[in-house]
Amino acid sequence: MSTKTMNVAIYAGRHGNEMIYETGTWMDEHEEYVRLTESREITFQELPRGDVLRARVRVLDRIIADVKAEAQKEVEGLQEERQRLLAITHQPEDD
Repeated sequence: MSTKTMNVAIYAGRHGNEMIYETGTWMDEHEEYVRLTESREITFQELPRGDVLRARVRVLDRIIADVKAEAQKEVEGLQEERQRLLAITHQPEDD
């Protein structure tokens, strides 16, 4: 397994939430974040590539399912509105 070294610090967001983030990035200049600590160099052991790829695929699968469910709700709402309009005009459906 390989390693990855980064310089990180703890930052606080405007709502008080704290997070560790890489230093020298947009976070240092962002007006809604304040660095709380000095920077530290940390070396991380990378996870096995296959595990990471499988996890990324699972995340995408969940996002796809959520988007499909939301789209289905939208379609159902449009179909209900269409039915309502057809009922007002007493016109037969054209599919």
